[in-house]
Amino acid sequence: MSLWCRLVAIAICLSCSLPMGVIAVVAQSATIVLASEQEQNAAEQALNQGMQQFQANQFAAAIASWQTAQKLYQQAQNQTGAGTALFYLGMAYVTTNRYRDAISVLEPYLAIAPALKNPQQEAQALGNLGIAYKELGRYGQAISTHQQAGKLMRSLSDSAGLGKVLTNLGNAFESVGDYSKATIAYQQSLKIAQQLGDRIGESVALGNLGAIYATVGNDQEAISTLQTSLKLAQAIQYPSGQTSALLNLGSTYHALRKLDQAIPFYEKSLELARQLGDRHHEADALGSLGLVYEDKKDFAKALDYHRQRMEIVRSLDDPEAQAIALNNQAHTLLAAGKLAEAEANLR
Repeated sequence: MSLWCRLVAIAICLSCSLPMGVIAVVAQSATIVLASEQEQNAAEQALNQGMQQFQANQFAAAIASWQTAQKLYQQAQNQTGAGTALFYLGMAYVTTNRYRDAISVLEPYLAIAPALKNPQQEAQALGNLGIAYKELGRYGQAISTHQQAGKLMRSLSDSAGLGKVLTNLGNAFESVGDYSKATIAYQQSLKIAQQLGDRIGESVALGNLGAIYATVGNDQEAISTLQTSLKLAQAIQYPSGQTSALLNLGSTYHALRKLDQAIPFYEKSLELARQLGDRHHEADALGSLGLVYEDKKDFAKALDYHRQRMEIVRSLDDPEAQAIALNNQAHTLLAAGKLAEAEANLR
């Protein structure tokens, strides 16, 4: 497998998605009516407690609270309350990369969403479902779901929501190799972010555009765009954006065979990912370091990085990442003259 193909396979994983539905509507539960005041108070308390926990980044606790709320509303045969809890659970599952769990709650939510008459929430749920589909390799469903979300966001004149949907739609197009449509989506997202003064959205869009430029071989444009994204992410103290930009800058220099320039970008990205507890980006940085050290003929170090990556991706529900990791590790084993190990690695 060529160097460029290996780098493209990694870069595709680095596009930033934006989970939909940051909690802002606490009054939603006030419209929910249960059979008894005691049940109502318990369900509303669990729902609101989950909101507070989510905003404090206590995701496991938030999920537990919303599961309790959903159960209480369901027992009371209150469709509105149960649907609200499912919506928030889907948001939390996407935020914590539990994509199969997200699908398991968002599909039932969307089945009843028209009856709930909350189009804003429905659009956000579609956006989150699209992310989950994409991350599990269900790209056709991801694209159609994001397109539905975008149509609904436009009907609501929700520019901020539309900007996020366009970013996520671009991710899905990128995953199927439709770089032209991905570029258009990212450019539209960038324009909206700039109009709204959304600096995080602007950094994400620039980073995604830079990754696209690198993928199609427009290296100088990629470097310029990624450096702009990195500087903006640093200025607004957005470490996740910094991690992605650093990693993609490393990949671009790597593709240009500037290996010693690529390594510091990869190493800084790995450091930030570990600080954030971002296992996906940590795995990507480790894999990229494995590739660059293979190209430097330091096979022992390359294999160590690949094995560290393999440990992480096996714990993640990401079949695409596992396939890439296995392929790249086998490639390094083959380059090191370990044919039997390489063959065993791919079985």
